[in-house]
Amino acid sequence: MDKKLQDSLSKIKLLICDIDGVLTDGSFIKSTSGDELRSFNALDGVGFVMLRLLNLNIKTAWITGRESLTTTQRAEELQIDDVYNGVIRKIDAYDELKKKYGVSDSEVCFIGDDIIDIPILEKVGFAVTVPNAPKYISNYSHYTTLLEGGKGAVREVIDLLVESRGDFTEQLDKYSHVMVYGEFIQEKSIELCELLSDLLPRKLNCIYLTNSGTEAIEASLKLAKRITGRQKIVSMNNAYHGSTHGSLSVSGYEKR
Repeated sequence: MDKKLQDSLSKIKLLICDIDGVLTDGSFIKSTSGDELRSFNALDGVGFVMLRLLNLNIKTAWITGRESLTTTQRAEELQIDDVYNGVIRKIDAYDELKKKYGVSDSEVCFIGDDIIDIPILEKVGFAVTVPNAPKYISNYSHYTTLLEGGKGAVREVIDLLVESRGDFTEQLDKYSHVMVYGEFIQEKSIELCELLSDLLPRKLNCIYLTNSGTEAIEASLKLAKRITGRQKIVSMNNAYHGSTHGSLSVSGYEKR
C-alpha cells in the first residue's frame, strides 16, 4: 500500500457511508402501496462484520437523504453504530457524529456520490467516491473506488482500512467460515449450540442460528408447515414477530 494512503487510512476512527449509489446501485423498487425496496451487496455486509470482529476501533454510520425502512432493517442486521435516515442536510449529522465520538475531520472516512455529499467530502480526512457518481464529484475526493456502488465499493474501502492497520491474516483466517446470512461462525456460537443440543430431546438436537427474531419466525413457519403438512398457523393477535411478510402475517397487523 502507498505510504501516503496508509497514513491517511490508519488514522480513521469513523467510517460514514451514503446509501443510494454507494451501498446500493442507486435504483429502488416502489410498490403500489408506496413501499420502497433496495438491494444491498453481501460483500459490503461481510466487510462491516469484519470491522466489528477485528476490533479496529472504527465506528460505523450511515447517512441517507432518502428515508427507507429497508435501510433501517439492513443497518440493524449489520449492527451499524449510527443511522441517519432521511437527512437532507448531511453535514448536520456529520457534526453530530464528530461530537458524539470525539473525532476530528482527519479521523473520518466518508463515502459519497452526489452533490449533497460534497460538504462532508470537503471536510473529512479521507473522502471516497464511486465510479458511478457524477464526474465532478471526484474533484472533492481523495480516492475513487474501482468497484461501483452497490457492487462491492464499500467492501473495497473496508479492505483498505483493514490493510492499513497491519497484517490481520491470522484474525481473518479465524473468521473465514461464512454463514448464509453474511455473519461469521464464532467459537461462542458453537459452544451455545452444543449446550442447547445437550439439553434438548434427542429428536430436537439440530440448531439453526439466524441474525434476527423475524428470521427465526420465518424459519419456524416453514418448518411447521413442512413437518405437519398443514397450512394453518395458530398465532397471537397484537403480538410483534418482525417486519418480514411471513412474520407480519401472524401478527394480526393486516394493514402493515
